[in-house]
Amino acid sequence: MMRQIVLGIEMSDADREAGASGPDLALYIDHADFALLVLGADGRVRFVNQEGCDLLGYPRERLIGRDWFETCIPEPDRADARLAFRRSLERGDAEAGAAETVLTGSGSLRRIAWRSRVFRDAGGAVLGAVRSGAAAPERRPRPHETSWSLPTRENFSARARLLFDSCRALVGARAGFLTVFEEGGGALILDPGAGGRDVESSLSALVGSLRAGSYPGDGAAIENDLPGSRWGQVLPSGGSALGNILIAPLLFEGSSLGLLGFAGKPKGFTGDDAALAAVFADIVALAFNDAEIYRQLVDSERRYHTLAEIAPVGIFRTDRSGDCVYVNSYWSAITGVPLEEALGKGWERALHPDDRDRVLARWSDVLGGKCEFQEEYRFLRPDGAVFWVLGSGTRETNPEGEPIGYVRTTIDITERKRDETALKMVNKKLNLLSSITRHDILNQLTVLLGSMTLLIDDVRDPDTVRMLARSMDAARTIERQILFTRDYEEIGVNAPRWFDVEETVRVAASGLPEALRILAADVGDLEVYADPLLQKVFYNLVENSLRHGGAVTRIGVSAEPSGNDLVLVFEDDGAGVPAGLKEQIFRREYYVHTGFGLFLSREILAITGIAIRETGTPGKGARFELLVPGGAFRYR
Repeated sequence: MMRQIVLGIEMSDADREAGASGPDLALYIDHADFALLVLGADGRVRFVNQEGCDLLGYPRERLIGRDWFETCIPEPDRADARLAFRRSLERGDAEAGAAETVLTGSGSLRRIAWRSRVFRDAGGAVLGAVRSGAAAPERRPRPHETSWSLPTRENFSARARLLFDSCRALVGARAGFLTVFEEGGGALILDPGAGGRDVESSLSALVGSLRAGSYPGDGAAIENDLPGSRWGQVLPSGGSALGNILIAPLLFEGSSLGLLGFAGKPKGFTGDDAALAAVFADIVALAFNDAEIYRQLVDSERRYHTLAEIAPVGIFRTDRSGDCVYVNSYWSAITGVPLEEALGKGWERALHPDDRDRVLARWSDVLGGKCEFQEEYRFLRPDGAVFWVLGSGTRETNPEGEPIGYVRTTIDITERKRDETALKMVNKKLNLLSSITRHDILNQLTVLLGSMTLLIDDVRDPDTVRMLARSMDAARTIERQILFTRDYEEIGVNAPRWFDVEETVRVAASGLPEALRILAADVGDLEVYADPLLQKVFYNLVENSLRHGGAVTRIGVSAEPSGNDLVLVFEDDGAGVPAGLKEQIFRREYYVHTGFGLFLSREILAITGIAIRETGTPGKGARFELLVPGGAFRYR
C-alpha cells in the first residue's frame, strides 16, 4: 500500500545520478515540519526525515538500520511497545494517535504523538509502517507567558499549506483543495493551479457538494472518469475542467475532520497516490487536532488566569522542581513582590525571617512526596508590614497522572491572628481572675468546713448534728464544683500531640499505688493523638475502677483494630456498671462521689475525635471502649 513512499525515500544517490525518474520524496519530506519515520516489519528504521532526527536527537546515520525499540524505547516500555507494533502489523490497519515515551540521543526522555499506517508490497504483503508525529506537550501554557510555541490556527494554516503543496507535487496533480468542516463554509485551501476560473469554479462546486455530505466513505477515493461519475452531475460541464479527482478524508479517532483533494493528474491517479494522500491527510488531521486541543487549553488557561486574578486569595504555581512560574495579583499585593521577582526562587524573599527555615523545610518535604502543604506562616513586605497567611498546596498532574507542578493558595489570616491574640489576652485575664476567685472561695470553704467539723464535735442535739452534716455535704459539693471549673478550664488550652499509650497509663496510675500492682497494659508501641489532659482521662478511669469496682483484682488496657479505626479498651474485673447507668455516668449532673471525672474525660477525648462508651457486663466488670479514628493513632 505504501510502496511509493518507501521506494521514494529509499532511492539511493546512485539511482538519482543514473536518472531515476519521479519526484524526490525524501527532499520534500526532509523539509516538512513533522517527523516521518519508516519502520520495517522487523522493527528496524528504514528512513527518518530531518525533523524526526531533530526531534529524537540523533543524526540519521545512528538510526538507519538500527532496531527502533532497542535504540529509542526505554527498557521498561520496550516489550509492550514491540508487541503493540507487531499486533498493528498483523491487523494491517492504522494505529490511532498515541503518545509514546522515547529515549533521545542525549539520554533524556521525550513524549511523541504518533500516527501510523502500514505499507505493503505489490502482492499485498505487509512490509512495515510509516509513522508521522510531533512532540507531545510536556506542560500546559502559562497565562503570563508572552510567547507560546503552539500549533495555533494561524500556524496550522501555514503547516497545512506546506503539507498540501508537498502532497500535490508528489502525486502529480495540477489542482487541489483542503477543507476543514469546523472552519465554516468553503475551503481552507482552493488552488486551481494554472487551470483558471473553470477549474476554480469546479473545485468550489466539488467542495460544496462534499461538505454537504456527498463523500461516500471513510477512506481515500479515486475517480479518473469524473464526467461520467455521479460527482460530474453536480459540477460545471460535468467536471471536464478537472478530469479526475483524488479525495482523502482527514481522519482522527474515527471522525472525519475534513477532506484533502487533488485533481487534474494527466495520466490519472493510482492506488499509491491514494495511499500517499491518506498519509498526508492523517498528518493534516493530527495537526488540526493539536491546534484545536491547544486552542482549548489556551482558552482554559486564560479563563483560569481571569479567575485567578479576581480570586480573593493568593495563587502560586510552580513547576515540578518547585520553582515559581506564576503568582496572581492578590499574592503580589499580600507580599509586595511582583510576578517578575517571584519567579524561580524569588518568592522566598517574601517569607518572614523567623518562618523561612520552617516553611522551606516543609516545602522540601512536599516536593519529596512526603506530605501535602498546609502551613501557617508570615510574609514580611518590603515596607515592613507583616501578614499572616494560611498556605495550602496540592500536586498538579498531566492527563497521564505524572506530576508537572504544584498549585498553592494563600489566604490572608492576619485579622484572624490579631483576633486570636486579643482573645488569648482576654482569656488570660479571665483565667487569672477565675484562679484568684477560686483560690479565695476554696480558702473560705476550708475555714467553713474546719469550723463546722469542730462545731459538730461539741453539739449533742441530734437535729443540730444532722443540719450541720447536711451543711458540710453542701460545702463539699461546692468545693467539688469549684475544682471542676479548674479542671474544665484546662481542656483545649494546649495543642494536641502524640502520646505513648502504655507510658501515659502507667504515669497516670502511679498516683494510685494500689493500681500499679494490678495494672496490665499490653498495647506495644501504640501512640494516640490527643489533648495533653489524656493522662487525667486514664487517671479517672483507674480511680473509678478502684473506687466503684469493689474487689478489683485486675485492670487491663488493650487495643483492637476496627476497620480503619482502633478500639482502645480499658477494663476491670470488678462490679461493673448497671445497665441503666451506662450513658448517665458520662453526664455532668450524675456522679457518685466525683462523677465529674467521666464527663471531663469524654470532653477531653472529643477534642481529637475520640469517642468513649461503657460496654461491660454488670457483675463481671466495667469495660470502657475508646474509639480512636484513623489518623489519630500510630505505631512507632
